[in-house]
Amino acid sequence: MVRRRALKSVFVASLLVLAGFRLAAAELLNQIGNIPLGAVAGPINGLALDYANQRLFVLEGGAGRLAVIDLAAGTVSQTIEGLVASTGLARAPADNRLYVGTGDGKVTVFSGVPLAAQSGISLGPDLGPLHYDAGSERIYLGFGSKKIAILDTTHNKHWQDIRLDGRPGPLVLEDGGSLAFVGAVGEKRILVADRDGNKQTGSWTTGDN
Repeated sequence: MVRRRALKSVFVASLLVLAGFRLAAAELLNQIGNIPLGAVAGPINGLALDYANQRLFVLEGGAGRLAVIDLAAGTVSQTIEGLVASTGLARAPADNRLYVGTGDGKVTVFSGVPLAAQSGISLGPDLGPLHYDAGSERIYLGFGSKKIAILDTTHNKHWQDIRLDGRPGPLVLEDGGSLAFVGAVGEKRILVADRDGNKQTGSWTTGDN
């Protein structure tokens, strides 16, 4: 009986904690306003925040357009057109640069207020989404048939590649570690790469999941 009462008390306490968490989460997610973007053609496939200058960068992939939002004013302060078949963006805060991948196999680099194109890094076809690692100040993205490109944002150049035994799909960087996990396109495998050694170290199958 004592055990049942103890379990019941733990269960009730868990429900109360869960209810409190849900209530707090609901309060945190209350809408406080909105910022009109105008007519958006296709999906939004990238967001990045410039906290120092209170700007939000919104990449409209279908329209090939980058919108710069002034968060203080709550308006779109700048638009950049011509980013054809954009694949994603990443911001390097230390150097205050924004990197945007496009369908022509290039990563265009922007900087400044207002935002202006600074240079471009040519990689090749089939660029994937861009992922910034603050610890190394590098950007990782899949490209081509079996590679991950590494961009050095300190020197603003294509630094090295990680060769894979499969075509790169979704990419996730290990939080607090040196690994990268890559979904192999057309396969039921996750590829594992070591970002310290810049090489693939293994893979595992996902079965039917």
